Amino acid sequence: FRAWSMVLLPFLAIGVWAILRRPADWAWFAFLRQTRSFANDATHAHSSLDAGALVRDVLHYTWRSPLRMMGYAVVFVPFGVVPVWRRLGPYFTLASLAMLGFVTLSWITRSSLGLDRHMVPIVPYYAVCVAFGIEGFARHADRWVTRLASKPSTHALESILLAGGVAMALVLQGAILQRWMFEWEGAIRSALPDRLAVAAFLDANVGTTTIICDESTIELLTHIPSSQFDRHAVDDPRTLRILRARLGYEPVIYVATWLSKLRALDPLNGTIVYRDPNAAENEGLAVLRLERK
Repeated sequence: FRAWSMVLLPFLAIGVWAILRRPADWAWFAFLRQTRSFANDATHAHSSLDAGALVRDVLHYTWRSPLRMMGYAVVFVPFGVVPVWRRLGPYFTLASLAMLGFVTLSWITRSSLGLDRHMVPIVPYYAVCVAFGIEGFARHADRWVTRLASKPSTHALESILLAGGVAMALVLQGAILQRWMFEWEGAIRSALPDRLAVAAFLDANVGTTTIICDESTIELLTHIPSSQFDRHAVDDPRTLRILRARLGYEPVIYVATWLSKLRALDPLNGTIVYRDPNAAENEGLAVLRLERK
């Protein structure tokens, strides 16, 4: 049972999550389809082939993301792949490579946004490969130094190489840290401007009114209590019926979502009180105000 629990427990967790999501999604495992749809809309592509970047995207989680997360220590990963296989066995390696293949395929098919946090499950494998890689590289370097230098000067040469290696590592890590901070500063200045604008509008105008919102980032960026948000999918046919019922006892309801989804609510004759000024026609985020007639 202990061996099978490694397979059964993740499936159990997925099943529990699917059951919890069912009342909000009104369909089993709808979050899988919605996740890819969201990623496709955000990246304006359905696969790497659309963007002509297959090779770059294959390297995204195998090289570029580990480089950003771990620094230049990832250069030792190739030296540790074989020792990890020999010492820790094939199961650890195959399981890690399966996860790496999954996140890479998800990015290639634009089923995800290619975020660095998706690399987290593979970090232990890369870290172990770095550790074994450094050990193997040091062992080979020691043999090389021993052959290169005579016995009396070996220690001096080793010290010089060690000091040079440490200095180079510090310089490289300093360079990558500077890049991290530059990317972080740029991200916090310009991240999600359309969602921030909608969140600011809601903060300033809705008061204690109920908000129908199926775009979670808007909710997270507001200062409005979560109890005011109703997270039903706006374009689901049943939402129209729910809103009609709620307008029977609530004088005003706001709906914050993508403009294309608001067409499903046309029968309610609401008023669009906010539209993304930078979005194309019939695109972007919008806020609809519904009033009891």
